[in-house]
Amino acid sequence: MKKFNKTWKVYRAKDNCSGAASQLQLSDKGEEGHMLFWTSAPQNSNKDENGNATFAWSDTSKNVVMKLGEADIGTILNFLNSKKGEVSLFHENNRGNTSMKMGVWERGYNVKLGSKTKENGVVQISHSLSPGEGAVLKVLLEEALLKMYNW
Repeated sequence: MKKFNKTWKVYRAKDNCSGAASQLQLSDKGEEGHMLFWTSAPQNSNKDENGNATFAWSDTSKNVVMKLGEADIGTILNFLNSKKGEVSLFHENNRGNTSMKMGVWERGYNVKLGSKTKENGVVQISHSLSPGEGAVLKVLLEEALLKMYNW
């Protein structure tokens, strides 16, 4: 599966290592089309060699991955355009379930992803998005839809 060069990432590191981060990744499956994944990861307790926070991107027991289909993207875009209330997404399969909630917050948006599987139990990750990050997210979701339909 081909991945595009860039992922969009949002980091919310905290001094007490209770922060979180999210990333969007658009993947190209050739003739099968494009798929969009939202991954949220908690902050690790260790820092990198420069003293910067690190996140559990590759630890599948700690992060949450949600594949966003066209209807999911449309639901999030509708929410971002209205800037009111909240949006909830829920996916379930034979391995477990994944959910996402986004709501309006006084300084932008709050995002909460969760999953429940037999292997990892319940994993929940939340963080905020600034108004500017919400605007960038809107543009990226619109572009992802165009790519999914080859328009």
